[in-house]
Amino acid sequence: PEWRSEPWPQSGHFDWTGGLMWDAGVILGYILVQVVRAGAGARLLELGCGLGNTGVYCALAGLDVVATDVEGELGVCRATFEANSA
Repeated sequence: PEWRSEPWPQSGHFDWTGGLMWDAGVILGYILVQVVRAGAGARLLELGCGLGNTGVYCALAGLDVVATDVEGELGVCRATFEANSA
């Protein structure tokens, strides 16, 4: 699946860590969907989701995703999910 993500120069807290797309998150999404073949019916709980890209990628592949982060970071995650739910 493909997803859209906006660059966020500051997401709110923690030295902008929540506003960065981490290589590990991209790789994790790829591994879950392409290697493990997790799909419809599988569940993902993402703790500290930041931009939410891993969760969005997995949701587009059919996983049931719950993405969490500290309150100040959730707006960034929501924006990523909304941009990809249309």
